[in-house]
Amino acid sequence: GSQYWQEKLAADEKFDLVSGVLEEMVESDEKFHKMQTRFKDRHCGVFEDEDENKLEYTTIHKAWVENIEAYIEKLLKKKVKGFQMSDFLRILEERNDEVSGVVWKLL
Repeated sequence: GSQYWQEKLAADEKFDLVSGVLEEMVESDEKFHKMQTRFKDRHCGVFEDEDENKLEYTTIHKAWVENIEAYIEKLLKKKVKGFQMSDFLRILEERNDEVSGVVWKLL
């Protein structure tokens, strides 16, 4: 009954809030953009325009994922009360069709 709808509304509001924070980060967060640029500049010399992927690419990708996840988690914990990455990842799986294109590309 009523409790179900209250919980659903709270989940909808939290999802919308988290999505909004992520969109804002991608579109206008200078610190995020500087982090991307520094990472790209540090590693771009490794990549070559070849059909074969180097094993080193995997290491660089893993470092990027760790950096971006840490940045996102810190930002969301600061902006969204009670944020837990594990909850967000579960909800994201259920609602991936509701994530904006800009945020989806990042994730």
